[in-house]
Amino acid sequence: MNKYFAMLILVGVGFFGYFAWKLADKGHLIPSSFGDVSPVHTLPQDSLLSDSTPITLARNPFVPPAKLTVVKPPMIARIKIDSTPPPFQIDAILPGANPVAILRKDANTIVARPGDNVWNARIISISGDAVTVLYKDVTHTLRRK
Repeated sequence: MNKYFAMLILVGVGFFGYFAWKLADKGHLIPSSFGDVSPVHTLPQDSLLSDSTPITLARNPFVPPAKLTVVKPPMIARIKIDSTPPPFQIDAILPGANPVAILRKDANTIVARPGDNVWNARIISISGDAVTVLYKDVTHTLRRK
């Protein structure tokens, strides 16, 4: 088995060596001498600068500006927050490990837990005597009557 590996390596090295020798023979891989390098042609410096536009220098950052203008910030629209209470009432609160509130709106009654969405309001928490509700982006605390 080791003979086959040695033979495979020998053939691979020979195959690669043949192509490297052919490339070196034509001068693509290894240059024959440093005299084969072509000279670099450069343009005269005057021709480079004759067509360019003049460079404008930036303002000195250490010198204060001649005239300082004060800009007023834009007006911020005032948003009127609707703080109307939610349109439902608390019928009963059942506290405990999983608290539940029974809510009433008109003739409809619903059982709600914390995290439920009820009549466009989100129940945040339920305690023994109050329910905290988020209604129209305002937090309300409703108590039993």
